[in-house]
Amino acid sequence: MELHQLRYFESAARLGSMMAAAAECHVSQPAMSVQIRKLEEEAGAPLLLRGARGVRVTPAGERTLAVARRVLRELSVWEGDMRAGAYGTDGPLRVAAQPFLASEILPGPVAETLKSPEASRLRLRERAPSLIPSLLMSGECDLALVDLSAASMEGFDVEVLLKIPYALCVPAGHALAQGDSSVGLARLAEHNVLLYAHAPGLESRLAEAAGPRGFGWEPGFVSEHASAVFELVVAGAGVAVLPAVYSKAALRRTLVVRSLSDYDGQVVVAAVRRRGEALSAGAALLLQNIRRKHRLWATPSAV
Repeated sequence: MELHQLRYFESAARLGSMMAAAAECHVSQPAMSVQIRKLEEEAGAPLLLRGARGVRVTPAGERTLAVARRVLRELSVWEGDMRAGAYGTDGPLRVAAQPFLASEILPGPVAETLKSPEASRLRLRERAPSLIPSLLMSGECDLALVDLSAASMEGFDVEVLLKIPYALCVPAGHALAQGDSSVGLARLAEHNVLLYAHAPGLESRLAEAAGPRGFGWEPGFVSEHASAVFELVVAGAGVAVLPAVYSKAALRRTLVVRSLSDYDGQVVVAAVRRRGEALSAGAALLLQNIRRKHRLWATPSAV
């Protein structure tokens, strides 16, 4: 068994495609297929089921995949130690965060954390929430910051840091910008809604609120990136329900922020790491700074 065979197999299993895995590993697809076949011969059982739509992991492959990820994770940690110069010296703290959290939650806490020698080698990567579990499993990141409404984190150690409510953002002068009372979803559904896809249950709630007259209702724009939705509201393209952390930016950009009377969805910001692994001093400091910077939304247990 060779390490590159484990890498090829893990990539194919994770991506569900030999072609995509070959591109990721920078090898030709035939060469990758040969190496995975050799791994299967050594295992004595097929590890992948090949089909026109890609590959699926067999029961024997599931066991091999767990071993491969453990080996590759440990190798990645070892390589990090070696890059740090010597054992006993902390390597970089590699943090993955989904886009909205990277842009709206992390800047202040990251800048503060970098002042400390304990986290002077902080390495931050912005990644889609769907990719974060595999990054943790493969050892490509040590800590992840995720909205639990956007991705399942089963099998990891999860610590909830913040619970951020949603608010309505509308251009100044818009009909929904008038008044002091909270806005109901029925009124919102009468306008062009720009939808942040990870707002829990919002699309179905809006369709229901539209009632019979709103049969076939659908949003004008849908994105997994809250910042893209925000910029369209700034441009006057519609209205949106966004995490309340955008409120300050909205006021700077001449938007009006209003509360919602019948929607209580939340962004549940969690720190996620591999099960059983201790939190490093640098990671603990980063989480402490996140709580301090955003204390308005910090969970009771984290205060």
